[in-house]
Amino acid sequence: MEDQSLEKDNKRLQAKIEEIREKVEKYPKPEELEEIKKEIKRLVPFTRRSYFAAMLLKESLKEREGYRNERKESFQPRRAPKPENKSDSPKKEIKELPKGANTLYLNIGRMKRLNRNEVLSILDKEVGIKREDVYDIKIHDKYSFIILSEENCQKTIDKLNGKEINGRVAQINIAKAK
Repeated sequence: MEDQSLEKDNKRLQAKIEEIREKVEKYPKPEELEEIKKEIKRLVPFTRRSYFAAMLLKESLKEREGYRNERKESFQPRRAPKPENKSDSPKKEIKELPKGANTLYLNIGRMKRLNRNEVLSILDKEVGIKREDVYDIKIHDKYSFIILSEENCQKTIDKLNGKEINGRVAQINIAKAK
């Protein structure tokens, strides 16, 4: 039964397409259609124009002939379902820092092409702090945070403050808590 309905809908669709095609060929003011075509080109991305035309046709059939699509399928980009409430959303794991750990603020970040490995390398070569002694590094666009023991924080401030890193003079200090 659904196949008959689908076949009937396809016949109506084909008839409507033929009707519109004939109207386009016989339209007395082609410059009007050209203006509409330019607007569609301007407003509808190239990859979506066929879907746009299909939706126009579907709407035309729905308005004039009571057309309805039983399958209720339409193109929708796939997205992950949103959590029902905030308690369902994944929570960022908060690491417990050892006692005596401090956070350093560094005035250099991603925009100066600074990355985690480079920070680790600088700490190793310039300050003598090994990778295992660094608790965490957070690189933002214009600044970074480095979490170290109090002892290593002071060594880092003493050795790196005023040093040039990636074309910028480093300013390092203990980060202020919010």
